[in-house]
Amino acid sequence: MRNFYPGRFRPLDRKAIWRIVGLFVLFGVAWILVTDRLLDAWVAERQTLARLQLVNGWLLVLVSGGLLRWVLRRESERTRSAQETLDRLGRERQAVFESALDAMLLVDDAAVIADANAAALEILDGSGEERERRDRVVGLSLAECLTFDDPVSADDHRHGDAVLRRPGSGPRLVEFSITPAITEEHHLVVLHDVTAERRLERERRQAQTLDAIGRLAAGIAHDFNNLLTVIFGQADFAMLGENLSEGTRGALMEIRRSAERGVALTRRMTAFARDERIELQPVDLNRLIGDLEATLRSLLGPDHELRLEREPKLAFARADPEQLERVLLNLVTNARDASVPGQPVLVRTEETVDHGRFVSVAVIDRGVGMDEAVRRRIFEPLFTTKDAGVGSGLGLATVHKLVAGLGGRIQVESAPGEGSTFRVLLPRVSVSTR
Repeated sequence: MRNFYPGRFRPLDRKAIWRIVGLFVLFGVAWILVTDRLLDAWVAERQTLARLQLVNGWLLVLVSGGLLRWVLRRESERTRSAQETLDRLGRERQAVFESALDAMLLVDDAAVIADANAAALEILDGSGEERERRDRVVGLSLAECLTFDDPVSADDHRHGDAVLRRPGSGPRLVEFSITPAITEEHHLVVLHDVTAERRLERERRQAQTLDAIGRLAAGIAHDFNNLLTVIFGQADFAMLGENLSEGTRGALMEIRRSAERGVALTRRMTAFARDERIELQPVDLNRLIGDLEATLRSLLGPDHELRLEREPKLAFARADPEQLERVLLNLVTNARDASVPGQPVLVRTEETVDHGRFVSVAVIDRGVGMDEAVRRRIFEPLFTTKDAGVGSGLGLATVHKLVAGLGGRIQVESAPGEGSTFRVLLPRVSVSTR
């Protein structure tokens, strides 16, 4: 941490040295002039005067030496005290720098990292001994670690968001602030990891949106059902007429089939809007999936193979079995629709460590996948990438709502052309599976 010390105290500059020399010269001249005049006035004998002048010269040397020693000693004490103060300030700065919870970096004018505190080493390079990590981090430029929206200069006050790239880990979102000239040679960069905070904020806003849309959907479904009742009645009444042509009868049948699809849609909207009673209990995910296997295979149909990978002796999850079944049915249906015939759908159970102990069930397909823009919106109600008339946009929104109601989380990994993984994380309960 030597880069964070204020520096060495400089006791005397050139002007101070010349000032001290000048004072001693004036003192010597004044001493000589005054003592010579006094000796000439008081002593008449030449031999005695010469001896006294010699003694006076030595006395001047002794007095000057004593004064110089006193001045230098005082200056030395002042220098030592000032240096001790600077050293203490340096140690305090180092302690604050090292113990800060936020990541702190010292960078030079070229935005190259000169030093990093423990928190910075943790988020920039989390593997290995501290000295090894410091050696790997020091010397990197900010551009090698962070992606900024706009070009950033180290000698300018800046703050904003950036994407942190860390070896062996996914990207993290951080808030950064730059304070220029924190020392003579370096600028201070502070990083705060806001990945979890922003995710929770998005989830909170999404939950509020889901709640509002749910209430709206309930009202629309009620009114729409009333309209469908009239459509069914009128279509059925018209079909009772005699002498209907085949074309007319076919049109009426199509009206009725469309109304039936409308009924199915209102049921999904009502199910999405309804706050269903949840009964949390220990659930054996492996057994639940085994019981659902036949249903899932039937749901996938003959064009897709269902593969199961169940972790042996998996811990129980705290969940509602009925709600969890709905989640799995929705996810497998979504995987089927995202895959082309012949591609398998994998359902896998595993135990996961993620901010606590969780068990998870993942539904994995090798279908078309999603880009980042689509992935961010998949849980929005009424958002769908399916063709018109095929998807309602409520399936994944319902999954998100159900998983949140179970006290769990859902993670999504996807890339275009590489398929998708939907992983449902549920709290683990201490119930033996043996």
